[in-house]
Amino acid sequence: MRSFKIAGALLCALATLAPTAAMAADALKSVLVWDPRFPGREPMRVTITETAAAALVQAGVATPADSGDYGYLAGLNQKLAAQGSTFPAGAGAGQVASGLTDPFAGKGLGTTSYTTFGTVPGQLGLSGNQIVSGAALPLYGRKTYAIGVEAISGDGSKRVGETLTLTAKVQLPGSCTAPPALPLAAGAKIVWHGDSIGGLGLTSSNATNSVTTRMSSIMETAWADNPNFTYENWYDPSNLSPFNSINPWAGGLQGIAGDHLDWGNDPFGNGILNRTLYSLARGPALVILQGGGNSINSGDDMGGAPAGADYVIGKLDATINQFTCRGVWVVLMTLLPDGFWPPKDPRHETLRQVNTWIRAQAGRAGVKILDPYNSFVDPGDPDKVIQALYQENYDPATQTGGVHPNQAGAWLLYRDYLKPLLAQMIAPGSVLNTDPTVGNIAPATTALMNGTGTGTLSAGGTNGGATPVKPTGAAPQGWTVNAVRGSSASSVSVDTSQGSYNRLVLSVTPANDGYTGPYHEIDITPSTQTFGTPVPAGSWVQAWVHVETPATGVLGDGPSTLMGTWTVYNAANTVLAANRAQAEFTGIAEKPNFGRGGYWLRFPPILVPAAGPATKSAMSLIVLFPKSNLPFTVKVDRLIIRQVADPRPTWNLP
Repeated sequence: MRSFKIAGALLCALATLAPTAAMAADALKSVLVWDPRFPGREPMRVTITETAAAALVQAGVATPADSGDYGYLAGLNQKLAAQGSTFPAGAGAGQVASGLTDPFAGKGLGTTSYTTFGTVPGQLGLSGNQIVSGAALPLYGRKTYAIGVEAISGDGSKRVGETLTLTAKVQLPGSCTAPPALPLAAGAKIVWHGDSIGGLGLTSSNATNSVTTRMSSIMETAWADNPNFTYENWYDPSNLSPFNSINPWAGGLQGIAGDHLDWGNDPFGNGILNRTLYSLARGPALVILQGGGNSINSGDDMGGAPAGADYVIGKLDATINQFTCRGVWVVLMTLLPDGFWPPKDPRHETLRQVNTWIRAQAGRAGVKILDPYNSFVDPGDPDKVIQALYQENYDPATQTGGVHPNQAGAWLLYRDYLKPLLAQMIAPGSVLNTDPTVGNIAPATTALMNGTGTGTLSAGGTNGGATPVKPTGAAPQGWTVNAVRGSSASSVSVDTSQGSYNRLVLSVTPANDGYTGPYHEIDITPSTQTFGTPVPAGSWVQAWVHVETPATGVLGDGPSTLMGTWTVYNAANTVLAANRAQAEFTGIAEKPNFGRGGYWLRFPPILVPAAGPATKSAMSLIVLFPKSNLPFTVKVDRLIIRQVADPRPTWNLP
């Protein structure tokens, strides 16, 4: 770039500009500066503060690089600007967001009019000389939206345009709607809104177009036991919200791992409070609200300093109001004791203070309290947790341990606390037709286990110092039971007492053998399910299977994990999608679990991709248990595969 000395006029112009705080806050503008002594030389482009740029333009030694800035920098008019910086997200269309300055005020050019240019976001609009909120609900609070506005002088001689930005601010509507009387009708839609206590119950994979639900998912546990409410999740990158960028699922789980109450972390949706708008847009009748532990741990926009009880309480209170004011019931959950902090850490006391306030909300309009805290805290030390109910192991060196409930913790939390609460709040009924003969596209002999032949019993897989032992007995036609790990004894039989369908019964006596791994495995696999009717591309298909384990209430009376894998193929044997149900993290399967009684193992719905139609599927039920486990049984019946409705309209998604 050619360089030259700035002439005297330029130096004089700059010399008149004493530094001020206003200048420090100025926006930057680009101008083309020339030296009057050498009019033939090429001007130099510089980017400086608006104040300095205006001085140069008005001194006659520069011109704006953007011609739209000329009127303002030349002193012919004021700047076109928004008078506010936020707008009322969720308060309804047409609410005033900000007034606009008149760049031609006092110039005798008539009454200024305003219009928009460029793409106008649905969240904002223009009404006269004011920016207003639009009909579209912002994705979440603290998110910034831009609108192009042009001011036109009354005589039409001058025009000034600016792109103005405003930030969505979560606030209450002008009037509140009380939640309806209880109980809610069967089928009521539930959203879990919080952090990883719920969020770790689900993962997804772009590689296999799949979603995996986990046994530590409290809501999936609840639905499996009593499907009288609407709650589901599915793989759907087309409806990906920014705070699920690494886990492309959609649906009722709005628990985001690592989230805080109110922070400026845009990929997470800026916090539990600011994400209320997204959860409300899903149209829930009931929200389970849980969160605040991460804020206590490291603060919200506070330089990493732990948040105090008053701060957390204030944010939870505001979040509750966002839901209840719009007619949505809130189940407010106490914070679980946190083993991540060592004993005597002051954050334990902060958590207890927050829980005291949460319990005091009992009786608040539109709010019910879910309080499992006492079942997770060590009765001998309030700064410690009951490790058997948590995923993470205890580290004696740091005296730290569990943060997230494992499969046993999720079941206990549901069985003893959430189940009786939901029974009060939602009327009896079922959103699942449990009749395996209705709309079932799986082969009848496999689905009903009523074939006249017998299945296969086998042993083989991982030796690891203990040879797997083949089960005894007989499996139903079309089903295989294979001992994969460990030398535990097992037997298989067919229960014909159910009437319209039969049941496979697996009885296991664990052996505390020399197997090098911490748990044993037995797989229950139906033969390939060739669909009676292919499912076209663009349609949805889903599978369920009913299982039953003991429910004595004794830890270790059932398998640690009973998960399912379900892979859907086209006629060319190409994998279209592969979902898993009630899986567990590596390292957790060796921890004992509670038996659950009878429940539904549900696979998330699958959108058949363009490579469809889907013509068949393969399923396997994987039974994992510690080698020191108590004896137990697993009963399997009613394999159901159906073409189902698109779930997106139910959840107000395109």
